[in-house]
Amino acid sequence: MAEQRRIITLFLVMILVAVGVGGATMWTLYRVEVRDETAHLRNIAYSQARFIERAIDFVLHDAGGVNKDQALDLIRSCYHGMPDDGHLGEFVIALRHLDKIEFIVHHYSKGIHAGQMIPFSSGQAEPMRRALLGESGVIEFTDCDGQSSLAAYEPIHRLNLGLVVKVELSSLKQPFLHATPYLTLVAGLLVLAGTFLFWKITRPLLRGLENKELRYRTLFENTADGVFVVKAGQILETNGQGCLLLDRHEDDVVGQAVSSFAPEFQPDGRSSLSAARHYAETAMREGTQYFSWQYLRGVHLREADVVLQALRLNGDEVVLATMRDVTDFREVERSLRERERHYRAIFELGSNGFLLYRRNGQLVDANPAACRMYGYELEELLSLTLSERIHADDCANYLDSVAQTINSDEGCHMELRGLHRDGGLIHFDVYLESFSWRGEILCLTTAVDVTERKKADRSAQCEEIRMEALLTLQQMLEFPEKQVCHYILGQALRICDSHGGFLAVTGGGCTELTIKASNLKEGADWFERQIGLPDCRQPQLYNYRLQEWLDGSLNYDRYLQVPLLEDGHIVAVIGLLDKEEPYSDFDIRQMVLLLQGTWQRLQRNRSILAMRQATEEAEAANRAKSEFLAVVSHEIRTPMTVTIAALQQVLESSLDDEQRQYLTMANDASDSLLSLINDILDFSKIEAEKLVLEESPFNLRECIENVVAILGVNARQKGLRLELASNASLPDLLLGDQHRVRQILVNLVSNAIKFTEQGQVSVKVDAEQQDDHHLVHVAVCDTGIGIDDSLRERVFESFSQADSSTTRKYGGTGLGLAICKGLVEQMGGVIGVESCQDDTQGSCFYFSLPMRVADDALVPPMDRVAPRLPVENCMGRSVLLVEDDDATATLMKVRLQELQLCVDRVSDGLAAIERCLNQSYDLVLMDYHMPQMDGLTATEQIRDAGVTVPIVGLTAFSDGRQWEKFQQVGLNACLTKPVKIEQLRQVIAEFLNPQDDGELP
Repeated sequence: MAEQRRIITLFLVMILVAVGVGGATMWTLYRVEVRDETAHLRNIAYSQARFIERAIDFVLHDAGGVNKDQALDLIRSCYHGMPDDGHLGEFVIALRHLDKIEFIVHHYSKGIHAGQMIPFSSGQAEPMRRALLGESGVIEFTDCDGQSSLAAYEPIHRLNLGLVVKVELSSLKQPFLHATPYLTLVAGLLVLAGTFLFWKITRPLLRGLENKELRYRTLFENTADGVFVVKAGQILETNGQGCLLLDRHEDDVVGQAVSSFAPEFQPDGRSSLSAARHYAETAMREGTQYFSWQYLRGVHLREADVVLQALRLNGDEVVLATMRDVTDFREVERSLRERERHYRAIFELGSNGFLLYRRNGQLVDANPAACRMYGYELEELLSLTLSERIHADDCANYLDSVAQTINSDEGCHMELRGLHRDGGLIHFDVYLESFSWRGEILCLTTAVDVTERKKADRSAQCEEIRMEALLTLQQMLEFPEKQVCHYILGQALRICDSHGGFLAVTGGGCTELTIKASNLKEGADWFERQIGLPDCRQPQLYNYRLQEWLDGSLNYDRYLQVPLLEDGHIVAVIGLLDKEEPYSDFDIRQMVLLLQGTWQRLQRNRSILAMRQATEEAEAANRAKSEFLAVVSHEIRTPMTVTIAALQQVLESSLDDEQRQYLTMANDASDSLLSLINDILDFSKIEAEKLVLEESPFNLRECIENVVAILGVNARQKGLRLELASNASLPDLLLGDQHRVRQILVNLVSNAIKFTEQGQVSVKVDAEQQDDHHLVHVAVCDTGIGIDDSLRERVFESFSQADSSTTRKYGGTGLGLAICKGLVEQMGGVIGVESCQDDTQGSCFYFSLPMRVADDALVPPMDRVAPRLPVENCMGRSVLLVEDDDATATLMKVRLQELQLCVDRVSDGLAAIERCLNQSYDLVLMDYHMPQMDGLTATEQIRDAGVTVPIVGLTAFSDGRQWEKFQQVGLNACLTKPVKIEQLRQVIAEFLNPQDDGELP
């Protein structure tokens, strides 16, 4: 079957080759024919074009002059009646009419007739278009009949005509298409003949090769050794024995790397991959190689002897590996050597303890190392019983392991505690295996002394537990102290392997020790009484005769007590009980370190809690102070509102000169009192760090100019010059709190005017750029009384002036400069004072503020005054006055009625809500502090009900922070008490002017 498949395959290949050769030949002949036809058409086109041009020249020469139409008729007559024998091919002559082509002569043409016109840019007109453009050549294109054609084109320059000669490509293909079947038949016959001849020649050779292959395959498959054909480290082929050695199917072996069936490293230390490559290269270079090899049968490690031979197979250099498994033989050799090594190690070279035991636990023999471990001579060690050599808790387990090892012939490993001659414990790592000695099966015990390692491990474990406990304490800031103590006690029990204990510490301001954590079942009260005694100031360690110290009613075996002293006093004590092994100095050191870390953390936690409590108390005090100031501000401003309003009302009436003088003095005193109240409130906010600064764009130059313009009136009244000098480098717009900057300027300039009797007051402004901001410098200089150098620092203190006589002469509270200092420092600047000329004449107050430059396009100019609207246009509008104070309400109502407004008054927020829901008003004046419901709550509920009437708040708060809160609840504006008549008139005009009716500002 294999031979037949090969012959059929060869036959099909030869047929494909014959067809391919025939097709290529036909295609080549066809392209030759097309090339010849191209040259023929080009010659015809050229000759016809030149013929027409000569004919035209001849006629013109004889006739002396012929127009274009006569020339065209002449051309038509030349070709009229010419037989369509096709020797000239298909050709046409045409001329161009704008975007059309007109055919004037057609010869042997099927799809074109004389007088026919086609578009100049169409695909069928491509040859004629090129000829009319003066080009000549040959192209393939699709003609008017939709046939692929070959065309030659030439221009007729004398008459601007084009000539095209074409032939259809299908006419060129016909001869070759007719010849294709015969050529294919001939190729097929040749293929059949060649195939038959090849089969007759190669059949005997194939049969001979198959016989040889069968013979060698039989030898290859039935050999007793595993045979592998290897190339470049990969197995190309293997026999059945090779698959048995590897315990794999042939498909799982072939194609795999040799190193994939071997351990990572060979016994000589080389990797299996590098060793296999080395042996293969050596066999290729030097010939046959013999070596031992470890391989894997499944997951089991095996050994084999390998022979490598280099040979050439199918033209490739490969390696033939013959492998024989020798694991069993090597195991026998290894067993003999290992027994010999065991005896030599036991009696000559052994550093570990080796002991031979019978099934009943009798010791038969031991090496010197084992004797040293136990501290006995060999004869003494052999005379001891099992319970005298091994800890009582381990005897039964060890005896069972010895019997199991002898019966099953399988080794085992265990940890064992031995008894030293001095009574101490020895920790062993013990390996048991059966051993044949003098015809008897014994148990060989290999003992490794790990006592020191156990101590080191235990020490490291205790250190780790202690450090973990201290680190956990760092995260227990919010935990109660009792819970922290319980956690520490649990870690102490882990460190010392104890079953019971307690932790006592002094608490807060109490110096007495109190047990904070305990897991004792009994005796906690007794221990709490004993730990504070003077003889307990040192660590107490009781591993024996414990009852001599403890209360006789308590039943504990061992006890450790460690105190912690601070300034000579016991501040913490930890007690541990019932450890299986005796307590040691190591346990004392661990407890001292643990107590130190715990006490530090407890002290820190107490400090943090105390600081937090103090902070909360301070914050509560600040809140109480702020609330007190708010209440005081409201309570003071309410009667001030009545006083100022009443005085203004009386001053507007008819008075004689003396009455007006007295009332004017009272009005000025009221303004001074109001200014004093504002200063005290501002100073209180600054001192409590509750003053909030705004940061908005403003024009500092305009701000200073306005202050100078306003205070210039006071200066001129005293005969002083008030001058302003500002540097051009000052930016137009800066970011800052414009109202507080104005307050500082007004205070400094007012003081300079007040303390200057003659001369001038000058204000200087400059700015310098620093990184991303400008440092603004402002100086206010005067020629007044001056300030002594020793008193300069006092002028910025609250309620103080440079000289007590100043207060008597000029008045004032001494808060102005203190407020200026607080404002400047809160803005991140500095303020100071120095003499202008000498210590007795004039002084100069200066301050510097860091400010960032604002975008000029974002804000309008500083201090833009709203246009004054006529209040007369608001007559007859309805206003609801919500005010609980009768005096204030009476004066406000009089003011509003003087403006000819219709006023209704209610005294609380609930009544205001009812009025707004049931009656329509044009404006609501809402007080902030009222009984039952305040103004903010009332405003919020009015807005929630959908009422859009303008609401203006009346409040005693001068803090700008409140305005944001007012806006959130729906207030349209806010007036600070005491309300001045001009402010009231401006608000009335702003919200009730007819031109803004229906639209809230």
